Amino acid sequence: MLFDVNQTDGKVEIAYTLGVLEVPLIEEGQDHALAAQQCLDWGYQTAEPFKITERRCQRFSSDGSCSTQLIIRRYQCHK
Repeated sequence: MLFDVNQTDGKVEIAYTLGVLEVPLIEEGQDHALAAQQCLDWGYQTAEPFKITERRCQRFSSDGSCSTQLIIRRYQCHK
């Protein structure tokens, strides 16, 4: 579920898609654990979440509402 990583900047993005009637495939905190593990693999100590979760509409339904969202959570690795 890693979406984008940048070892030099110590930034990790975790992303997944979510339909209107779907339950998220990853539980709250599981994304943080993935980011923290990536940071540890790079030699950092912790992963701090950014305050904002980004939501982008990936697919619109016929009535114009969003039927599938891309959820992106960003983390900053710290020494």
